[in-house]
Formats: sequence, C-alpha cells, structure tokens
Amino acid sequence: KLHSRIKKLENALVNARLESKEDFLTHVSNKRALSEELKRVEEGYVRYKIDYSICFIDLDHFKTVNDTLGHEVGDVILKTIGKILQKLTRQVDIVGRYGGEEFLVILPSTPLAQGVAFAQKVRQSIEKFKFIYKNERILVTASCGVSERKNHQNQDETIQAADKMLYEAKSAGRNQVKPTAG
Repeated sequence: KLHSRIKKLENALVNARLESKEDFLTHVSNKRALSEELKRVEEGYVRYKIDYSICFIDLDHFKTVNDTLGHEVGDVILKTIGKILQKLTRQVDIVGRYGGEEFLVILPSTPLAQGVAFAQKVRQSIEKFKFIYKNERILVTASCGVSERKNHQNQDETIQAADKMLYEAKSAGRNQVKPTAG
C-alpha cells in the first residue's frame, strides 16, 4: 500500500514539474521556462560565442476576436498558434507564450537573416491557416520583431530590440516582420 502511494506521489511530482514549465492552454513553454532557456542560451553566448536570435510574435487585433467571438474561440486560436509554432521550429528552438497573445521563439545558432526567414514563414502560415467558426473563416494575422544577440550589448537589449521591432511592425500596418538593423 505504501509503495503504491509513493508511486502516485512521484507521478504527481513529475506532472507538477511539467505543468510549472508549460503553458496550460497552448502547451508551449510558459514565461518561467522561457526565462530559464534565455539564461541558458545567454550562458552559451557568453562562454562559447554561440549566437542566437529572438523572435517576438503577436497576433494582430486579437482583442477584437475575443470581444466579438468569445474567449473560447480565442483560446482555440491560441492553441492552434502553439501547434503551428511547434511544427515550424527545429528541436533546438524554444517556443513559449510570453503573455496574452504574444509568443517568443529563441533560435539558437541562428543569424538575423535566418531569424527573419523563420518569422516570415510563421507569419505566412498563420495568415494562410483556415480558422473556421460557425462556417465563417476568421482571418488571423501576426506581426513579428526579430533581433540577433551579437548586435546588442546584452540579452536584455536583444529582447527589448525584438519587442521594439514587433511594435514597429504593428505601427507600420501589421502582418509583417521587422528585424533590427544588423
């Protein structure tokens, strides 16, 4: 009996550890796990000069989807975006939900041009995906900002630069990718 109870507790602990690093809705990394991975890739950059790129992805006008169609529809779209991102990334890439409808992808050993190509592929895949609700297509688009670590003083500047470029993409009309100047 005691052995069975211990086994159940061990399994519950394994599940709790997984849940503490995975976004419950999209099944990609959560912000805590992203933070750990960012720390790890930064250590690789500092120690071995292994460069990486950061890609911020934000769904355009997503609040309107939630307000007009409901949060259940919004949740289905977010889950689907998580699957699209996982499908488009390599095993070494880290995909996470940064918050709300914003995702962050860490692209190890990826120069800016390849990061931009990845972001374009993501943007196009989201735009082409046929989200259907009550027999009507919901057009979903995304804006992306991309930066490369070697072009910045530190990791925080790299993240801020990608975030700034994301907002420039939104300001410039949305549904586009903006890279930092290399």
